[in-house]
Amino acid sequence: MLEQRKVLCAVYTRQSVERLRKGDFGSCDVQRELCESFVRAMAYEGWHLVKQRFDDVGYSGNSIDRPALQHLLQCVERGIVNQIVVQRFDRLTRNLHDWIWLNEFLKSRCTVLSIVEGSLEVAGGAFTDFVGNILATFGQFERDIILERMKDARDSRAIEGMRFAGKPPIGYRSHPGTRQLVIDESEAHLVRRFFELAANGNSTAAIARIVNEEGHRTKMHGKQGGKLWTGRTVLQVIRNPVYLGERLYKGKIFNGIHEAIVTKQLVEAAHTQISMRHSNKPKKRISFKTDPFDLRGILHCGRCGKPMTTSIFRKRRKSNHKVSTYRYYRCRGSAESPACIPPVQVPAHIVEDEVQRLLKNPWQNVQGAHDSKRLLISNFEELANVCSRRKLQFIRELVWSASWDPKKRQVHLILDEINLERLCQ
Repeated sequence: MLEQRKVLCAVYTRQSVERLRKGDFGSCDVQRELCESFVRAMAYEGWHLVKQRFDDVGYSGNSIDRPALQHLLQCVERGIVNQIVVQRFDRLTRNLHDWIWLNEFLKSRCTVLSIVEGSLEVAGGAFTDFVGNILATFGQFERDIILERMKDARDSRAIEGMRFAGKPPIGYRSHPGTRQLVIDESEAHLVRRFFELAANGNSTAAIARIVNEEGHRTKMHGKQGGKLWTGRTVLQVIRNPVYLGERLYKGKIFNGIHEAIVTKQLVEAAHTQISMRHSNKPKKRISFKTDPFDLRGILHCGRCGKPMTTSIFRKRRKSNHKVSTYRYYRCRGSAESPACIPPVQVPAHIVEDEVQRLLKNPWQNVQGAHDSKRLLISNFEELANVCSRRKLQFIRELVWSASWDPKKRQVHLILDEINLERLCQ
């Protein structure tokens, strides 16, 4: 008598929404209960349920890049599972291209896919492949229809000024019934203070400094938020039309159904003061050929590790009216991380001359490929007779990062090993 073959069955479940009420159709627990009943009913054929669970909660069926599914495929690869049970086909995938790949993978590992609804087994063969392709096509079609309906619903709700998704901004909370914005007075007073300070001529950086000293922090969303205010985050609040009772959708402004926190006069006064502070036309981005700083974006402060900014100071002499230009690298702070105390500032020519000296003799304070440093010396010496722009390009391609030690007044370089080997060939 032939011994019955043992079939190791793994139940796979998936739900797109993380939060469902217990017993809702489509939840992983309901799917697993139906699949386990199906496996027990097939015990006479040697089916045994694998105790390990494979549940993907909050993942779309449009992609197979899901942690539980990838773990299940690894178990199939190792021979731990030789049969996969799902409640419905669309729980496995809603993409035809992914199904074709999965089907070939399962056939190559002699693994059978069982679908509870419809009692269908996909175990290879022309007919089962045909049925599987049809189910995958309908699953993808259904998903595309759902996305189109959701898009139409978002457009309709946006035109009507209703909220449909996203986290409530500071000053508002979500109504538990309608999910629309409702003013939260515990936060709304801070929003009004932002606009009042801006209308009085304060800069956004000054506003951030004031509210941070008062102990205010950004809005908490779960574990996110609660940080210090910056000039940029304050400006985002002041420019947000939601506080005027409006909503921005696809570049257009619609009247919202929620209540405004600030008046239109206060918003206009705040925007006027901010626009006056930015009345100058934005400068063009500095090109490589006209950049006066060799280490822009490369030099860091050796004390705090932050990038050092550039500054230019011009002074006209009274004797001969000649204009002298002074260039500096400075360590500047932010609202979240103050500047170094005492402040770090170094003349640009000192740092740049030191970098060129190190490249000519790259054995101290230089990290990089050791074998290529000998060739680097001769190559850099050859560039001494070339135009300064070519030398600047050489430096920027070669230096990955540089840090200025204000205490020792030394520069430490980290070279780009890939460009180092390429330039020294």
